Amino acid sequence: MDGSLILSFFLIFVLRVVDTTLSTLTTMFMSQGNRKIAPITGCLQTATWVTCLNIVMSKLSNPMNLIVYAVAYGCGIVVGIMLEEMIASGNVIIQGVIDEKDSHLVTELRDMNLMVTVIDGQGRDHSKRLVIFIALQRKKLPAVRKFLRDHKVFITVSKGDMYLNI
Repeated sequence: MDGSLILSFFLIFVLRVVDTTLSTLTTMFMSQGNRKIAPITGCLQTATWVTCLNIVMSKLSNPMNLIVYAVAYGCGIVVGIMLEEMIASGNVIIQGVIDEKDSHLVTELRDMNLMVTVIDGQGRDHSKRLVIFIALQRKKLPAVRKFLRDHKVFITVSKGDMYLNI
């Protein structure tokens, strides 16, 4: 293989990984209503995609270009997901159910500077339960989830409203 062919494969791979990563981030920003960053990443993604596709289409006689293009797409998805997890933008709502005897957990959560709302509930055997709602930034989710799991709290997590100002 000559050097220009290897360079071509390398360019296709890098451009496609960047393109797919930007596409993943653009989708994330759009779903969160981020009107400032989503258009910028979208423009960069499109420019990268067109450049990469131009290289692939100009050398269709070599099927290896298509293979590199496809493999790079998969790698770009992985990189995009990893970046999205690192950025962890947005908000979540944790819903949990605790026994009344564990009400001290509410104070501990509030001491962690978390917004906690408590509603009285009732278990199947008519025992008193507390239903808790915790609004937080997604970046804080792993630590709070660990705290709640360590205390054996049943939880569900849902995406928070994009306009939640926390």
